[in-house]
Amino acid sequence: MGGRTFYLISYNEHSAPNALAVFEQIPAKSRYEFLLNDIYFFINSFIKGPVCKGQVALNVIQDHFWVMFMDPKYDVSVIDKNFLKDNFEYLKIPNQLGEDPGLFETFKNLGHEKETKKYQADRANIYKKYYPDGMKLEHIRKSNNPNHNDSVLTVYRHFDTASLQYGAVGSVPKTLWVIDFPLLERLYYSLVAGFDVFGNTAHQLLVRTHMDRLRVEGENNFLEFLPQKSRMDYFNSWYVGWLAKYLTVYSPSKNETGIKYYSNDYKYEFSNMVLDYTKTKRDKINFLEKAYKPTPLRDSYNTKEEIEESFKSLAAPGSTKITKHFTDRDANAILIRIIMDNGENLIYSMVVNRWHDNVALMFNEESRLDPTKDDIDFVEGFVSSYPSLFIVLKQNEILDFFNTIKNYENKIKLKEHIRDYTINRANPNFWEHFDWFDNEFKKSNPLEYGLFDLNRYYSATINGDN
Repeated sequence: MGGRTFYLISYNEHSAPNALAVFEQIPAKSRYEFLLNDIYFFINSFIKGPVCKGQVALNVIQDHFWVMFMDPKYDVSVIDKNFLKDNFEYLKIPNQLGEDPGLFETFKNLGHEKETKKYQADRANIYKKYYPDGMKLEHIRKSNNPNHNDSVLTVYRHFDTASLQYGAVGSVPKTLWVIDFPLLERLYYSLVAGFDVFGNTAHQLLVRTHMDRLRVEGENNFLEFLPQKSRMDYFNSWYVGWLAKYLTVYSPSKNETGIKYYSNDYKYEFSNMVLDYTKTKRDKINFLEKAYKPTPLRDSYNTKEEIEESFKSLAAPGSTKITKHFTDRDANAILIRIIMDNGENLIYSMVVNRWHDNVALMFNEESRLDPTKDDIDFVEGFVSSYPSLFIVLKQNEILDFFNTIKNYENKIKLKEHIRDYTINRANPNFWEHFDWFDNEFKKSNPLEYGLFDLNRYYSATINGDN
């Protein structure tokens, strides 16, 4: 064969799952760009995959956050030929223990605090070496996708399922991630390629707890773009409670940012800079500018623009009372059909984002929720494949519906108002409404279309008890 030396990848079950090591002969730039070229697919493969099914699996993420990516030209793990190899030991994934790890191996591999801190320190040091002036805006990747701008992606959690959207949907979220190559590679190979649906409880426990580390890593990468003095304050606001702070391994670097800020709201300012830099459109309904003040509800609604203006008002923090009372775990993604007098149909998803004091613990999620801080996003089109409710409105009913959302109290009269618009499970025309929404979903997104799963449909409506 001409004297060439061929590299054969290992099929050893304890080393093969770690793609960073197995494919080290392929340049990191090529591997990273391969993933980025179809990044929506790769992120969606675990957001909608079997690893993200169930409450315990999903309470590892916030209900709403944005994801962005390091540009390969500035990702040190790509441009420094030794960085990954020097850190293989600290970048292992639990899938390397196989589908059936024993009890001793399981407890031995929970946490990895020492390895996590070592990797965080190594990463901070090498970024300081390459970028002594700090992280800059141009280090964020700009999309070259001709069909969709995938510079920023939006993740929504719907209690025990999740969904992914192109662009920056919603207003500036509580947390954001910046994903670099080693994080992206481990996310995919731990949560998709290496996740065994039929693996034992220990395997799934290790993958779930490892995701805590990956989440913090993405958040840490984002915080490196903010002033050094602000990072711990942001982190503490995301991880409220002594146990969450104790269990979460985070060591902010001492590297200063290379971005100049003009206000004290660094997260909001950085988010706006990224949206401008990547030419990502702001959500016309839900994105809230600093100077925005909710407008009063109109006496009547005649155009789509007027409807969306009131949706924006209702999406503003503290503008609705319904989230304080409508806290059932099955009420997360609601589909709304508005039938206009001219025959036009408007479709929106009403997404309820539950506030978590932290997402660092696997169990007892209810103790970390705060319904008074929940918010609502109104998104044009379809967000989830697991609708909680169908709502059907005629044009002359819009004001009454908006008033009900805005002023909802847990009282019989207002409950009856909600019941007027929701399609009860016992409604004799339920399947007619289902077919309409299903057909519209198919027309809007034939590539990802599938029948709606009604397992999460609001069960209390069976007895008319909202």
